[in-house]
Amino acid sequence: MKLSMCTAKLSERFSDKGAIKILYDAGFDAFDFTMKFGYGKDYLAYADEIKKYADGLGIVCNQAHAPIPSSDSGTEYEEIVRSIEMAARIGAKVIVVHPIKDRGDGYRWQKKALFERNMAFFRLLIPHAEKHNIKIAIENMYSPDPDKKAIVSGVCSHSEEFCEYIDTLASEYIVACLDTGHAALVSDTVPNLLDGLGKRVQALHIHDVDCINDNHALPYTGKLDWNSICKALAETDYRGDFTYEACNFFSEQMDDELIPVAAKYAEQVGRNLIRKIETAKQK
Repeated sequence: MKLSMCTAKLSERFSDKGAIKILYDAGFDAFDFTMKFGYGKDYLAYADEIKKYADGLGIVCNQAHAPIPSSDSGTEYEEIVRSIEMAARIGAKVIVVHPIKDRGDGYRWQKKALFERNMAFFRLLIPHAEKHNIKIAIENMYSPDPDKKAIVSGVCSHSEEFCEYIDTLASEYIVACLDTGHAALVSDTVPNLLDGLGKRVQALHIHDVDCINDNHALPYTGKLDWNSICKALAETDYRGDFTYEACNFFSEQMDDELIPVAAKYAEQVGRNLIRKIETAKQK
């Protein structure tokens, strides 16, 4: 099981190459390439440049994250298609693509319409995934409720709907990415989601939350039960990589010289959690 971290905040601060170097130096096996809009017409040349740089260090891209928000039309859609091609060129085996979700005006009233729109959206993307031999991972989301001023259930928040999305699309190129923090924010548990989703889960977004905000914090700094999460991953025989999306662990207030130290600590925490999973599998 490879240990990976998203480039996200590190790339914003140190550039994509700088982020990859920090993760390599910290001992990570891989990186989750966080994509953004606006790579321009030379996007493939840039992908090749990143691949060459990572290969030179000796670290691989196991996973990527398409730019957000998702859309089935216009520039956003075109760039998501480009991101699939870029991710494959860099070496990723899976790319996380957010389902189209409401912009905060009441998921509960749009559930059927969003399902139909998402089915059309992902069906448009499947041929691109097939062409470039990369899997698309749909992620469990949440929805802000402006009336309650709180986070509530959203697209694929719970296993029944999540399974419906994956099974209706019925493609080997469509899998599930389980986001640990998003599960907690909608009052579900990671073990519950894993039990319902089973083998559909082939990618992870590992991070901790305070169960109020989408903190994207390092495990053990929030309220999630990591012993039960590791046990559940073992019991469902999860075979994918252990990929952090704990991007906010690298605080903007943290001095530059502390970032490599923080990255090494994150690596050690990740190794500990992987050992828990592997030990539980042997029982």
